[in-house]
Amino acid sequence: QSDSEVLDLGRQGEAPGEFRVAWSNSLGRAVLIGEDLPPAPAGKAYELWLITPDESMAMYVLDPAEDGDVHVALDAPADPSAWAITVEPDEGSPTATGEIIFIAEVPA
Repeated sequence: QSDSEVLDLGRQGEAPGEFRVAWSNSLGRAVLIGEDLPPAPAGKAYELWLITPDESMAMYVLDPAEDGDVHVALDAPADPSAWAITVEPDEGSPTATGEIIFIAEVPA
């Protein structure tokens, strides 16, 4: 039985584009899909955050979306209670410095 889930992230404010995350807790893997995005500002990139009740974990996606799209597979080391996207320095940040532009809570 598959435990994979897919979640559309809700846009905060006027940011164009959309993000969706698919993941499997049993496999510990996730896929981030972003479409129709504006390129991140120079020196910045889109960052995915896996949020649990205890912490926000940087997933270090760090894609500037030069072509308007983000498609990346990554490890998901914890059971998420929410997913979020910020714009961060392109070398990454262990804690979010940019404001959340997309977020969604995982349904219980």
